[in-house]
This record gives sequence, structure tokens and C-alpha cells, in this order.
Amino acid sequence: MPFGFIAGVASKAGVGWLLRRIPDWGGQLLGWLGGLFALFSQLDPATQAVLISVLQGNWHTVTLGSLAGVVLFVVGQWQSYRATVKPQVVTSGGTKIEVPVLTEEQARAVTGHTGPIENRVTGERH
Repeated sequence: MPFGFIAGVASKAGVGWLLRRIPDWGGQLLGWLGGLFALFSQLDPATQAVLISVLQGNWHTVTLGSLAGVVLFVVGQWQSYRATVKPQVVTSGGTKIEVPVLTEEQARAVTGHTGPIENRVTGERH
């Protein structure tokens, strides 16, 4: 079975498929590397030195005090990501409220819509 897969990849069609994927995967890889470089360049030089030491496998040269900066940076980036992707609604008064979730009946009462409703995920209408 594995040899059939390898033979399929080695065929002209398989090689062509792999060659067509290079721009897709290459662009994605460059995007990730560029993003990581941008984050790395925002760090102060001491924290950059700690990260380089850790990535080179020199854990014994890293002190706990210097590692604290890296941990705080990672936690800060995670919190920033979570705040960005979390659904939120801010009123005109500047207060944050939870995203209201309405039942179908409540939504029809608020909007006055009486026609069919299409589920945009499954395409079903009801």
C-alpha cells in the first residue's frame, strides 16, 4: 500500500501536483516566518538573547529572571490573540456587553421577517 502511494507521487501527475503546491506552501511559510520575525524584532535585546539561547539548546545559560521576560511576552501575545478573536459588542456609551443570542422566534419578532431562514453553514432552509 505505501509503495502505491509513493509510485503515485512519483508519477508525472504527482510531481506536477507537488510543484503546483510550492507557491501555496511557500507563501504560507514566508507569511509565518515574517510574522515571527516581526514579533521577535519587537522584543528588547536581553529577551532576544534569551530566546536565541533557548533555541540553540543552551538552557543552562538562561536565568529565571531573564526567562520571566519571555514568559510575560508569550502570555501577553496569547491574551492579545484571545481579545481579538472573542466576539464582543460595544455600545455607543462605550460599555462592553455580551453578544446577544436570539432564538428564531425572538429574531423574527425583532426583525419582522416571516420568510424562510437559510442556515448559512448547512444550506438548509426552514
